[in-house]
Amino acid sequence: TESQIVNINDKLALAYEDHTQNALIRIEKVLAFLKQDFERYGVVTPSAQTVIARQVGDPLINQSSVTDAAGNLLTSALQSSQGLAQAPQFQAHVRQDTGQFFIGRLRVGAISNKESIHVSVRINQPDGSFAGIASVAVNPQYFTGFYQALRLSEGYKVILIGLDGEVRARYPSDAAFEPAQLFAALTERQTGNYRDADHYYSYRCLPNYPLAVLVGVSSEVAMAEYHQRRNGYFGGVIVVSLLMLLFTALRVRSLQQQRILHERYR
Repeated sequence: TESQIVNINDKLALAYEDHTQNALIRIEKVLAFLKQDFERYGVVTPSAQTVIARQVGDPLINQSSVTDAAGNLLTSALQSSQGLAQAPQFQAHVRQDTGQFFIGRLRVGAISNKESIHVSVRINQPDGSFAGIASVAVNPQYFTGFYQALRLSEGYKVILIGLDGEVRARYPSDAAFEPAQLFAALTERQTGNYRDADHYYSYRCLPNYPLAVLVGVSSEVAMAEYHQRRNGYFGGVIVVSLLMLLFTALRVRSLQQQRILHERYR
């Protein structure tokens, strides 16, 4: 009984990891293009402006922009006279080039005025000095919308959390959990499961990202669904199984794309 509950929860965590990872790869591709384009030509080209304009209306992206070394906007999906000089996604790149993408904490964007996860990359001058940043404000609801579409029972919860302990996205919005339990488990294994008095949890640490996903289901709901499956109600299981096949097929490609990006910018 428990092994079947854990197995289904593990598969849901895998699906959440892949959904999140695929979204981050999309973001990194946009930022990589904006960075390369500006470093090659020294200006925001029409191609870069087109890429940014295409982000408007994208359910994954609330805002995208390129700034100069002072934090002034050179181009932006949303029009604004406000710069990003004091924003965390800008300050993270000013003093040194880490060669890494910055993934910020959940906060309301100064330009989008929406709760966002800001992801950014440093842009350099030919001599390596700081030239500005390319930044994307990511919609946190995109990460949890996948589970809303599955219409899982009310006893489920999904959480995207940084290894800094800050939650980036959660569903439902009031989903509670004990971070200490998750991080204790992460010190033992990067992927696994555990349970407390009321819930079964499965977690996965995202490769090459300082993030982890967590899927929980209440013991009461898990047992009720187990008995439904025994009585022949397999529809939900079939849907989840088909989704697992789809995400597994995409997994190798996603990891290859991610490896290429990190090899290029590490």
